[in-house]
Amino acid sequence: MNARGATILVLMSSLASGCITSKPAAGAGSKTDRYVVIAARTPFYKYGPAQGLGPDFVLTAGQPLKLLQRDFGYSRVETDNGRTGYVSTEDIAPAPAAPPAPSAPKPRLSKSRQPLPPDFSQPNDVELPSGPTPVFRY
Repeated sequence: MNARGATILVLMSSLASGCITSKPAAGAGSKTDRYVVIAARTPFYKYGPAQGLGPDFVLTAGQPLKLLQRDFGYSRVETDNGRTGYVSTEDIAPAPAAPPAPSAPKPRLSKSRQPLPPDFSQPNDVELPSGPTPVFRY
């Protein structure tokens, strides 16, 4: 093989390896793999839409799904009870983000860093000392 043939072979092999790509999993690189059914009713196929007996069951709007593989036409999903199968890609959408968890109430702080005024609405249960009144000398 001459030098020109070797160069062409190297170029062809590098081009071919650049064309071969694998489709990443739905969760890899995407922000969420949680989806919901947006159609009123969408058929669920365990083995794909071309299976002979039709859909295995029907999913209703709002049902949560985990997206396993997104494809044109039908996507592979997993239901909450662990069943995997295929649904129409047009009938699902990313699930809305969960609301943030409620935080603990913040402590009440005075603005000027001075102690809060006393609460006089509560009775004072401290008894005054008995005996002679002390004499104060200056």
